[in-house]
Amino acid sequence: MKRKLVQRYTFKDPATGERFIREKYEIIKPNQTAMNDVKIKGYYNPENHERTVYVNGDLLNPVTSLLVRKHSPDGFNWGYGGSGPSQLALAICLHLLPKKDALRAYMKFKERYLVNLEQSAGFELEILGREFAELVGAEYLQP
Repeated sequence: MKRKLVQRYTFKDPATGERFIREKYEIIKPNQTAMNDVKIKGYYNPENHERTVYVNGDLLNPVTSLLVRKHSPDGFNWGYGGSGPSQLALAICLHLLPKKDALRAYMKFKERYLVNLEQSAGFELEILGREFAELVGAEYLQP
């Protein structure tokens, strides 16, 4: 599902002094009921070990998924079954699905697509809409 940024603001945790960004989105419902194919690209910078991920061309922000569930405050990762891949799977599913469905599906998504990737390299995944819908168990997404 596409989302439109409605509001963005920063706040400071009084206990730690750490700054956070909170974003509010409005869901834009597609004209069709079938899920489109999903393209996910992950980039890895070996110099600073930074990871950047795009879903259908949209940059994923870890803060958005951290506000829903805190697996990895260090951000996204892939190539093993731990907290970084869990945070990435949640972010991807939240980007594509309503929150309720994303929370139900993201661990299955992680196990199927993220655990076996090469950790110290980038990746590119193209998932058929039908395959994604079957994985997350969302009947309304199937054509």
